[in-house]
Amino acid sequence: MHSWWQRTNGVIALECAFGGRLDVATLTRAAELLVDTEPILGFMLVEDAPAPHWRRVPASERRLVTLVRTRTEYERLRRSGMDAGAGVQLALCLWRGEAADRLLVKMTHAAGDGASLQLLARRLASLYSELTLDPSYRPSRGRLRTRDPSELLEPVPRLARLQALLAFALFMAPRLFPRATHRLPLPGVCAGAWAPVVRRLSDPSLSSLSRYAKARGATVNDVVLAAAYRALAAAGWDGVSALRIPTTVDLRRWCLPPEHAAAVANISSWEFPYLMRDLGRTLDETTARVTALMRRRKRSRPGLAIGLIMLRAANKAADPAGARAFKSVSVRPRPAQPLLTLSNEGLLDKSALRFGDEAPLSAHVLPPFMRLPRLHVCVSGYDGALTVAAVTPENGRADVTRFLDTLLDELRVVEEEHTAASTAL
Repeated sequence: MHSWWQRTNGVIALECAFGGRLDVATLTRAAELLVDTEPILGFMLVEDAPAPHWRRVPASERRLVTLVRTRTEYERLRRSGMDAGAGVQLALCLWRGEAADRLLVKMTHAAGDGASLQLLARRLASLYSELTLDPSYRPSRGRLRTRDPSELLEPVPRLARLQALLAFALFMAPRLFPRATHRLPLPGVCAGAWAPVVRRLSDPSLSSLSRYAKARGATVNDVVLAAAYRALAAAGWDGVSALRIPTTVDLRRWCLPPEHAAAVANISSWEFPYLMRDLGRTLDETTARVTALMRRRKRSRPGLAIGLIMLRAANKAADPAGARAFKSVSVRPRPAQPLLTLSNEGLLDKSALRFGDEAPLSAHVLPPFMRLPRLHVCVSGYDGALTVAAVTPENGRADVTRFLDTLLDELRVVEEEHTAASTAL
């Protein structure tokens, strides 16, 4: 996973805008306690060694919180990456604006995924709130739980493993053709600084999407994915090449026992619910096709199958000879393949993100930076609003903005229908 994420800036982030002030000293102390309660955050990855491993970073070498006073300083840190092998796995940036604060919580993708990021943000907020009430508060220290996929998957019966792999293979086989994939018109090389592109549908967009989806036996994720397919097709699709949007799957439900459900770990992976040539004429028709495809995908237990595939790859990498071969291949330059991927981080819990008396006015997840011509889009919800975000170099910003705007235009049709229906009532 670390080798794969080296093709990006290695960061996943949560951005929160407040209406008031956070206390810098309390935030710094909360970050220090968070590293104590989640020990993996205080480690660095030693990759160039016979046996790659995690090594603790001395407290004197940690710099967890950076305070900035200007937008320029904030944007510089917002666009910067993190190296899992250069220090701790967590970084906070607090922008002290003229009237209110903005907080950026960043973690390396080598240490955790989107679910881990939300978990850390909630625990940071909880620690901050506890320290506000009692500055001497000390939580119980965390412990490093197993991160070995073979141990996590060992209880799964052999028959269930074989059935999951077979179902996944049967699901994927017809989706390998046609081989040609329609791509967004993005530049083939990166130029300029990284630029986050964030677009939002304000409250009550989530409730409108929820009602729309429920009336069609779909999920909000199905509707968003359908809108993404239609936005992709709007970018010059020839009607023949395949429309492919891999999405992420959280493997926790398949790979972690209940007592480890809140573990910080990077166990998200890709799944492939491809919609082929038949897009449909309207969002309704596309949603129906996506919903049927996703239902079939869910019946095939894809999370288990992908976990088993990852386990086999991990076992190969763990073998000394296999590790050397894997490393020699992973660092070899490869031409970037045009690929659009989508991750739905779900609904951010407003009550759990309260820092003392301050709850964010808005919050969203920022995905890792992908090198062009790849693009990774992240969807998150907060307080009734829906946000889509991507991070791209400056030379791809106009094309990415156009795609995200088209995606949201598709979803605005749902809001307009909901508004019209409410007015009629």
